[in-house]
Amino acid sequence: MTTDEVVRRGGVADALAADGRMFTEWLQSQPGDLASLQKISSQLGLSPVELGPEGGCAKLQFSIDANFCNFLGQVHGGIVATLLDETAGLCACTLVGRGFRGTVSMHVDYLGPAKPGVLFSEGRLIKRASRLLFFETYLRSPSNDLLARGSSVVAYGPIRG
Repeated sequence: MTTDEVVRRGGVADALAADGRMFTEWLQSQPGDLASLQKISSQLGLSPVELGPEGGCAKLQFSIDANFCNFLGQVHGGIVATLLDETAGLCACTLVGRGFRGTVSMHVDYLGPAKPGVLFSEGRLIKRASRLLFFETYLRSPSNDLLARGSSVVAYGPIRG
């Protein structure tokens, strides 16, 4: 199933408008955190590969250029963490849509150097609590080498105040 098919079927929770807009249009139309997610995602070359129709999981592709590298020519560790954070955030959006409130905590294990170019990430929900979602995320090279793994806690719920 393609990303757009998942989105059209309502796989992005109730946040998707009934008019069947495509994923990018839906993301751009979201307020607050989701709108800023789209801005940084476009700079990182984010392209959803697959969003789980049941929610809580995603596979993404990023196109990282040399501007995001350190002096060793490797993708900077902060950018690797950002890719994993984007993955967990998008996983959360597939479950709670506009209820997404942001990352509460995150841990990253760097397992190998990431080179600029195409990188792939995947994430999945491992636990849902009353206002928190727990995710595991992975970053891989095009040859499927595991470069980093992350664990994230994301808050969700109604807007207060």
